Amino acid sequence: MIQQTSGQGKTTLVLSVERSVAATVTKEINVDLKYVSAGVGWSVTNSYAVKNETRYEVPAGKCGTVQAFPLYDVYQADAYTGSTGNYPTGKKVWAYKPVGVCFNQWAQ
Repeated sequence: MIQQTSGQGKTTLVLSVERSVAATVTKEINVDLKYVSAGVGWSVTNSYAVKNETRYEVPAGKCGTVQAFPLYDVYQADAYTGSTGNYPTGKKVWAYKPVGVCFNQWAQ
């Protein structure tokens, strides 16, 4: 979660998010991240700006909450080894690029 707001109804909760979120990588084998970046076509060590806004009407007598989470595009690749990178390892690498914001909202 990157941001949250809550309030007692009857009200309108407004959550505006503009953040820099770091890309992440998970891998089954030790691979230099510069090769992962080259393979996916973007820097897996950078942070990326994400922005979005939502409005949520909280009913009278209820407590409402809105939470913001980063939304990622997921890239999967096979890991290769060797000085020329020609030898498949049978292992996988996943790179997660922040591309937006999604929201959870509820009242109780």
